[in-house]
Amino acid sequence: MRKKKANRYRGYAMSWDTPLAFRIYLGGILMTDRQKEYSKYLNSDDWKQRRDFLKNKWGNKCVNCKSEDKLSMHHLNYESLGNEEQIDVVPLCKGCHLAVHRGRLKIWIFTQEEHDAFRKIKNIICDENIDYITFIKS
Repeated sequence: MRKKKANRYRGYAMSWDTPLAFRIYLGGILMTDRQKEYSKYLNSDDWKQRRDFLKNKWGNKCVNCKSEDKLSMHHLNYESLGNEEQIDVVPLCKGCHLAVHRGRLKIWIFTQEEHDAFRKIKNIICDENIDYITFIKS
Protein backbone atom coordinates (compact mmCIF):
# COMPACT_ATOMS: atom_id res chain seq x y z
CA MET A 1 0.00 0.00 0.00
CA ARG A 2 1.29 3.42 -0.94
CA LYS A 3 2.00 5.86 1.87
CA LYS A 4 0.02 9.09 1.74
CA LYS A 5 2.26 12.13 1.37
CA ALA A 6 2.00 15.13 3.64
CA ASN A 7 0.09 18.06 2.21
CA ARG A 8 2.83 19.60 0.09
CA TYR A 9 2.97 22.24 -2.59
CA ARG A 10 6.08 22.88 -4.67
CA GLY A 11 8.22 21.18 -2.05
CA TYR A 12 6.82 23.13 0.90
CA ALA A 13 5.09 21.25 3.71
CA MET A 14 1.70 22.85 4.30
CA SER A 15 -0.33 22.71 7.50
CA TRP A 16 -2.84 24.79 9.46
CA ASP A 17 0.18 26.40 11.16
CA THR A 18 1.45 27.74 7.82
CA PRO A 19 0.53 31.45 7.61
CA LEU A 20 -2.62 32.02 5.56
CA ALA A 21 -1.00 34.48 3.16
CA PHE A 22 1.81 32.00 2.44
CA ARG A 23 -0.68 29.14 1.84
CA ILE A 24 -2.67 31.31 -0.54
CA TYR A 25 0.44 32.46 -2.40
CA LEU A 26 1.79 28.93 -2.77
CA GLY A 27 -1.58 27.57 -3.77
CA GLY A 28 -1.76 30.07 -6.59
CA ILE A 29 -5.12 31.34 -5.37
CA LEU A 30 -5.98 34.88 -6.36
CA MET A 31 -7.39 36.90 -3.50
CA THR A 32 -9.90 39.72 -3.69
CA ASP A 33 -8.99 43.06 -2.13
CA ARG A 34 -11.32 42.25 0.78
CA GLN A 35 -9.56 38.91 1.37
CA LYS A 36 -6.17 40.63 1.23
CA GLU A 37 -7.28 43.19 3.81
CA TYR A 38 -8.68 40.44 6.04
CA SER A 39 -5.45 38.42 5.77
CA LYS A 40 -3.41 41.55 6.55
CA TYR A 41 -5.62 42.26 9.58
CA LEU A 42 -5.26 38.69 10.92
CA ASN A 43 -1.48 39.11 10.84
CA SER A 44 -1.56 42.50 12.61
CA ASP A 45 -0.47 43.11 16.20
CA ASP A 46 -3.85 44.76 16.85
CA TRP A 47 -5.70 41.52 16.00
CA LYS A 48 -3.26 39.37 17.97
CA GLN A 49 -3.86 41.46 21.11
CA ARG A 50 -7.64 41.50 20.57
CA ARG A 51 -7.64 37.74 19.82
CA ASP A 52 -5.76 36.92 23.02
CA PHE A 53 -8.03 39.20 25.07
CA LEU A 54 -11.20 37.63 23.60
CA LYS A 55 -9.90 34.07 23.98
CA ASN A 56 -9.31 34.85 27.64
CA LYS A 57 -12.85 36.26 28.02
CA TRP A 58 -14.22 32.99 26.60
CA GLY A 59 -12.13 31.00 29.08
CA ASN A 60 -9.47 29.78 26.60
CA LYS A 61 -11.66 26.82 25.59
CA CYS A 62 -13.50 25.77 22.45
CA VAL A 63 -17.12 26.88 22.78
CA ASN A 64 -18.29 23.54 21.40
CA CYS A 65 -16.17 20.74 22.86
CA LYS A 66 -14.32 22.66 25.62
CA SER A 67 -10.91 21.60 24.28
CA GLU A 68 -7.98 23.90 25.03
CA ASP A 69 -5.82 22.62 22.15
CA LYS A 70 -5.13 24.51 18.90
CA LEU A 71 -7.68 27.26 19.43
CA SER A 72 -8.49 29.79 16.76
CA MET A 73 -11.05 32.56 16.73
CA HIS A 74 -13.99 32.22 14.34
CA HIS A 75 -15.65 35.44 13.18
CA LEU A 76 -19.43 35.23 13.33
CA ASN A 77 -19.70 38.45 11.36
CA TYR A 78 -17.35 40.83 9.61
CA GLU A 79 -19.17 44.11 10.23
CA SER A 80 -17.17 44.77 13.38
CA LEU A 81 -13.79 43.81 11.94
CA GLY A 82 -11.16 45.72 13.89
CA ASN A 83 -13.58 46.39 16.75
CA GLU A 84 -14.67 42.87 17.63
CA GLU A 85 -16.47 42.26 20.88
CA GLN A 86 -16.95 38.97 22.69
CA ILE A 87 -20.14 38.12 20.79
CA ASP A 88 -18.53 38.73 17.36
CA VAL A 89 -15.91 35.96 17.53
CA VAL A 90 -15.79 32.60 19.27
CA PRO A 91 -12.83 30.33 20.07
CA LEU A 92 -12.95 26.96 18.32
CA CYS A 93 -10.50 24.08 18.34
CA LYS A 94 -9.14 22.93 14.99
CA GLY A 95 -11.73 20.15 14.60
CA CYS A 96 -14.74 22.29 15.48
CA HIS A 97 -13.51 25.17 13.31
CA LEU A 98 -13.22 22.79 10.38
CA ALA A 99 -16.74 21.47 11.12
CA VAL A 100 -18.12 25.03 10.97
CA HIS A 101 -16.49 25.70 7.60
CA ARG A 102 -17.71 22.36 6.26
CA GLY A 103 -21.27 23.08 7.42
CA ARG A 104 -21.47 20.36 10.09
CA LEU A 105 -21.62 22.83 12.99
CA LYS A 106 -23.74 25.99 13.06
CA ILE A 107 -23.31 28.85 15.52
CA TRP A 108 -26.16 31.30 16.06
CA ILE A 109 -26.54 34.37 18.26
CA PHE A 110 -30.07 35.13 19.45
CA THR A 111 -31.91 37.53 21.67
CA GLN A 112 -33.68 35.77 24.55
CA GLU A 113 -36.99 35.96 22.69
CA GLU A 114 -35.50 34.52 19.49
CA HIS A 115 -33.81 31.76 21.46
CA ASP A 116 -37.07 30.73 23.13
CA ALA A 117 -38.79 30.58 19.73
CA PHE A 118 -35.89 28.61 18.21
CA ARG A 119 -36.02 25.98 20.97
CA LYS A 120 -39.69 25.35 20.17
CA ILE A 121 -39.11 24.70 16.45
CA LYS A 122 -35.53 23.41 16.42
CA ASN A 123 -36.56 19.78 15.84
CA ILE A 124 -38.69 20.81 12.86
CA ILE A 125 -36.30 23.11 11.03
CA CYS A 126 -32.84 21.73 11.92
CA ASP A 127 -30.97 18.89 10.28
CA GLU A 128 -30.33 16.14 12.84
CA ASN A 129 -26.87 15.52 11.32
CA ILE A 130 -25.68 19.04 12.09
CA ASP A 131 -24.70 20.30 15.55
CA TYR A 132 -25.95 23.70 16.66
CA ILE A 133 -24.52 26.13 19.22
CA THR A 134 -26.68 29.03 20.29
CA PHE A 135 -25.76 32.07 22.36
CA ILE A 136 -28.01 34.70 23.86
CA LYS A 137 -26.87 38.29 23.39
CA SER A 138 -27.35 40.55 26.33
